[in-house]
Amino acid sequence: MMKFTKFIFLVCMLYASMTSFAQQPLKHEKKAFKKSDGTIYWQGDLPVYFFISTSPDGKNPIKLSKGNTDKYTNPYFFDTEGTNFIRTRYAVDPETKQPVTPQLEVEFEVERDKFAPTTTLAMSDAPKYVNSGKIFFGKGLSATLTSKDYLSGIEKTFYSTNKAAYAEYQSEIDFGDEGDYTFSFYAVDKVGNSEEPGSKIFTVDTTPPASQHKVDGDHLNDILSPRSTITLTGKDNSSGLKYIFYQFDGNSQAVYSKPLNMYNLVDGEHEIAYQTVDHVENEESMNTYKFYLDKIAPRVRSEFLGARYSAGGKVFVAGQTKVKLSAQDNKAGVQGIYYKIDGGDFKEYSTPFTLDRAQGSSIVSFYAIDKVQNKGKATTNDELGNLYLDLTAPKLSYSYKGEQFFDRDTMFITSNTSVVLKAKDYESGVDQIKYTLNEGSERTYESPFKIEAEGIQQLSYSATDNVKNSKKEDFFVVVDNQGPEIFYHLSMDAIGSMNLDDHDKPIPVFASHTLLYLAATDELVGTDKIYYSLDGGKEVLYTSPLKADGKKGLRSLQVRAVDKLGNESKSELIEIVIQ
Repeated sequence: MMKFTKFIFLVCMLYASMTSFAQQPLKHEKKAFKKSDGTIYWQGDLPVYFFISTSPDGKNPIKLSKGNTDKYTNPYFFDTEGTNFIRTRYAVDPETKQPVTPQLEVEFEVERDKFAPTTTLAMSDAPKYVNSGKIFFGKGLSATLTSKDYLSGIEKTFYSTNKAAYAEYQSEIDFGDEGDYTFSFYAVDKVGNSEEPGSKIFTVDTTPPASQHKVDGDHLNDILSPRSTITLTGKDNSSGLKYIFYQFDGNSQAVYSKPLNMYNLVDGEHEIAYQTVDHVENEESMNTYKFYLDKIAPRVRSEFLGARYSAGGKVFVAGQTKVKLSAQDNKAGVQGIYYKIDGGDFKEYSTPFTLDRAQGSSIVSFYAIDKVQNKGKATTNDELGNLYLDLTAPKLSYSYKGEQFFDRDTMFITSNTSVVLKAKDYESGVDQIKYTLNEGSERTYESPFKIEAEGIQQLSYSATDNVKNSKKEDFFVVVDNQGPEIFYHLSMDAIGSMNLDDHDKPIPVFASHTLLYLAATDELVGTDKIYYSLDGGKEVLYTSPLKADGKKGLRSLQVRAVDKLGNESKSELIEIVIQ
């Protein structure tokens, strides 16, 4: 057996250092490493020189140089990754210095390590988004490096941020600041194998997007109409906009996709809240927009300026009566009122108007528009839908109740005769009749009246209907209250006179065959009849001269005359003596 000789292998390594440049890996010396358990790891590119010594501490080493080939022994290179063996043929017992039985080959192990470690990068605690190969992270990003080596083990891991000098990695790295990053990293093992740096290019986006709203369609400032729409727009300068969320009046959120209409909202106050979110979950603070949704068109009211009268389901107005329209709106305010009469075209209302039509039925239709273009339905109301334009004044007439006589285009009446005034109106109806007598003060006619004064009387009277259409007429009448003037005449002269005890003056005496003639005159209407009564007897119509009829003595006669109005007069008692 060969004498056991303890070999101590000394490895000489050259270390070189130099200043590193930005984002350039550091220079790492290739070396050998002995683990605490005695395992030797040898960087695979390093040469191997064998020395032997008789001392455990390697004093006075002798280099091995003679072998079967000089070309491959000085230097020698391990050929196998992992375990390599340096062998002697047989083991020798240290005590006997004889080969052991059974024979045992002696092996010295050396681990060749030529492969670099590998490092993995883990990005965590932040949202991630990739777009067209570009990587974005949100808030809270941290980077963790994990290096592995399967032989000598990891010595150190290094990293560089944005081309800064590489620094040793100790613990996870926080990326709290927004910006673009180039993050490089690598590891080196315990024998100086360093991996090719890995890198990660990414952007940290911590700024939330911004949004705004725009109102389109009919609206007035913050008063919106059913035709209004709210358009939401957002902008993000980094990872880009992902969602716009919105909600009306605190209801559930929805994702915005197109302009929002107002159809499902009721009239009144509303609020829309909206916010944007980018692709790495940066959320904008909630925006709010308060508005009033005005869905109600203005209400139109009407009134008449001038005469109007309702009867029988119709509203009568005069030609001068004007229609005044007004409108009231619940919020935005009235922009305009439009109207038409009967089948005409709608036109904008500005001032009160007359119907300006022929007499008869009319309908005024109307609608109003507010300042957010809510348009009312063309309609009418109970008054304007049942109009009747009354342009005709009442028809006048008059008559008399009682004694009356018409002659030579003149009407004669007495103070006992009643004057009857009449008016007819077939539209709105007669409101009142008024009259004046001989240009005196005007009076309201309520019932037939009498005229006390005698002579020619001028009567003016007018009638007004219920919409103030009026007509006036005049007429004349003669009031005659005087009876006829009575005359009598005897056919012969008196033949004497006689004094009687009960008479103050003498009584004329006439012959028995004397005739008595009666007559009466009336200046205005003429005498109608003459009546007489003899000696207090029954009244008899006078038709012919009166005779004594053979009766002699004191005779008395009473005469009454009546004109054609019934006015009468009586004569004094006529007394004569017949012989």
